[in-house]
Amino acid sequence: MKDVRGVIRVSTTALVTLVAVTALLPWPASGEVPPPVDVVAREQDDGTLGLIVRMPQEARLTEESLSRIQVTVGGDPVGAEVVTAQGVVENDRLLLLVDASGSMQGVRLRQVRRAVQEVLASLDPTSLVGLGTFADEFRYLVPATTDRQAIAAALASVRGDGDTALFDALASIIEDGSAERIVVLTDGEDTASSTDAADVINSLSQSRIPIDVITLRALGDSAGSLAEIVEASGGSGVVTATDVATSLRESVVASDIELRVGTAVLWTQDLDGQQILVSVTDSIGQTFSGGTSVDLPAAATAAATTQTEQRTVSDPPWWTLALLALLSFAAVTIGALTAVRLAQIRKSRKGMQRVMAYYSSSGVARHEA
Repeated sequence: MKDVRGVIRVSTTALVTLVAVTALLPWPASGEVPPPVDVVAREQDDGTLGLIVRMPQEARLTEESLSRIQVTVGGDPVGAEVVTAQGVVENDRLLLLVDASGSMQGVRLRQVRRAVQEVLASLDPTSLVGLGTFADEFRYLVPATTDRQAIAAALASVRGDGDTALFDALASIIEDGSAERIVVLTDGEDTASSTDAADVINSLSQSRIPIDVITLRALGDSAGSLAEIVEASGGSGVVTATDVATSLRESVVASDIELRVGTAVLWTQDLDGQQILVSVTDSIGQTFSGGTSVDLPAAATAAATTQTEQRTVSDPPWWTLALLALLSFAAVTIGALTAVRLAQIRKSRKGMQRVMAYYSSSGVARHEA
């Protein structure tokens, strides 16, 4: 019994040790693995290695997260800096400017409310978003904030009434600098502004704020004026939405994100055949990775890009670690049981030897007698 209790103690100790060790292992994060990114390497004008990194739309990148970009060449970390970033939603002050004129009452305002709530839920939680409305006059309902509930509550209280003074609203926002980006949601043409499109464009020459316009129906003559304003602002354009949420998301978050990354690595023959890996962790903890190899003899730029998934060879899947733990536990248990069995056999042999010795000595004694 003592031997059996010893086996139980050994097995329990082994199991506790294995659980503790596996808990400390670098298990992969739960949830879906972000898709890989595309990387292209090329020579920059100053003779150094430059990278073009194309990332998926779901990356939530800010200036802070871009400053933590990691680049390795041939397995060695190198200094890297994002020079330009196109399509990145920066942590700026976005103003959603909603048409609250009489024609928006009912179905169209409900469409806008659903679209705004859906898109806000998908944004980086640190993004600053404000809400304004316009009808006969401009109203700044919610200053730029990270409080999504405040925006949803304010938008729920909006009722459509009055005319459409969009140009006056834009001029007011540009003048007071209350936003760094503007997305307009409207269903009609400007009908009540004392300001015209030329005045808005002139204001943009002094303070350039990107403006996008999403219309809930096709516009008439004012569509041209709105397009001129958007172009002068550096915005994406005037879009007639078939699905308001989709159009709003595409306006707020670009479909493609392209980073141009500079390094101090010289573009020399030493780079030939080297593997280049890039890793970026966004503001909500998602890590996006990708890589390419340099082929200098083939061209002045890198060969066609290859995709490298986020997980690396050094990070085995969880089931491999679990299987190894179970096999280790089984080996320890089997070893312990084998040791006990051998001890029992040895004890049994010794007992038999003592019995045989006893009978042997007894027989000799009787013979002598």
